[in-house]
Amino acid sequence: MKCTRMITASELVSQMRQHVRDIPNLADYSILVEQGGRIVILITH
Repeated sequence: MKCTRMITASELVSQMRQHVRDIPNLADYSILVEQGGRIVILITH
């Protein structure tokens, strides 16, 4: 059975932060969430 779950923007950003930390040689990053639901991740190596 398939299930759909709605999560808040803060939950999504928290999950993205966990994944971004695993990128090798990462100097810095920013996660931007626009009101329309688009997510942009800026990464500095």
